Amino acid sequence: QTGYEGGHRMALVGYNDNIWTDINNNCRVDDGEMGAFKAVNSWGDIYGNNGYIWIAYDALNDGSSSVDGASD
Repeated sequence: QTGYEGGHRMALVGYNDNIWTDINNNCRVDDGEMGAFKAVNSWGDIYGNNGYIWIAYDALNDGSSSVDGASD
């Protein structure tokens, strides 16, 4: 038997409307790039930032609200 077997869980434990995620890498704050949920991972503090990660609000939409970042 090879590999890892077992469950995996994540839970939202907080949020911050002031977190910016530059989804399209254009160094500008665009629609959909502000705000994130804080999540804890069941893998413990070896994952992310001591077991926590930030997930942009926009990641939960069917499609991103952020522009594509193409040059003007």
